[in-house]
Amino acid sequence: MQVEKPDEGLLIIRVYGFLISSRREILIAHEHHFDMPMVKLPGGGLQFGEGPADTLRRELMEELSFEMQSGLQFHTTDFFARSAFNRNHQVLGVYYIVEADSHLENRFRSPLTHPAVNGEFDFCWVGLEELKSLELTFPADRQALQKFLEEVDQGLIRWPEKN
Repeated sequence: MQVEKPDEGLLIIRVYGFLISSRREILIAHEHHFDMPMVKLPGGGLQFGEGPADTLRRELMEELSFEMQSGLQFHTTDFFARSAFNRNHQVLGVYYIVEADSHLENRFRSPLTHPAVNGEFDFCWVGLEELKSLELTFPADRQALQKFLEEVDQGLIRWPEKN
């Protein structure tokens, strides 16, 4: 006789990039999904058969038409993060630092729109000083941003050279 396990929930793995520019900025996404506006890093969900770097590479190509050459795995969520959309799901974030190329650095320089329709998104570059007061939507992203800013303050983040 087979005994059924109670629903233990689902682990969702999300992969995000700190896309950094030579102007000491990172790219921020403003999205609207599930009737909720969000401020977050570019990236998305890991699909079966992908590694985290593959996921980020695919997401950056889909969202930004940006071909990620390489990235440095920077941070993994180290606390229990419940999904904002399903209480039975746990979210684990994997974060990379990725250098933007000159083509990407020159995009997203016009005024930001805040999407109000589900499925829409926009991006903007945010300078280092503004990042210190930026309020990201999700706790895991806020933890990763805090670590990023601490490492910037310690001189551990190497910004790309100006093109």
